[in-house]
Amino acid sequence: IEAIREQSPLPSRSVVFCMDDGFYDQGERLGSVFADFHVPATFFVLTDFVDRQDWPWDSKVNYIVNHTDTDRLQLTIEDESIGYMLETDFHKAQTRRRLRDLMKTQPGERIDELLGQLVAASGVDIPKEPPSWERPANWDQLRSLEARGLRIAPHSRSHRILSTLTDEECEQEIRYSTER
Repeated sequence: IEAIREQSPLPSRSVVFCMDDGFYDQGERLGSVFADFHVPATFFVLTDFVDRQDWPWDSKVNYIVNHTDTDRLQLTIEDESIGYMLETDFHKAQTRRRLRDLMKTQPGERIDELLGQLVAASGVDIPKEPPSWERPANWDQLRSLEARGLRIAPHSRSHRILSTLTDEECEQEIRYSTER
């Protein structure tokens, strides 16, 4: 950070540690290790996730693909029907990646529409709360990590892909997350 601020070269063998989204186990497992060894790290948290208002859309994609009993998903995207194979663990991993990559290019409201299509095609309902292995950190945990020398920083409010949002939507995502 100092090198960037001073516009000087980075020190050789530089490493930056950061955790994405604000999952509980990141704070519990990784945060403790970084704090115990005095290694600087930053947790970029999704404020709606930590506030238990919603969970990340990409985690929902993973949940659906992992819990469906069907061997194939069929979605319609811009009037084009696209099939996804789910017969093997390899196919499921490939489908999770392809769906996440596709959804990253879509406007915010389209992600919700595609999640709805996934629910209908898979027969899997998305629970209101994330499964235990994907639960969010809580503010007390994050404050404790911060007190131990780690940095907590805003990621965004809802995990929408900022490049697909309007300037106003981006400002809302960033401003709310930063203020929270």
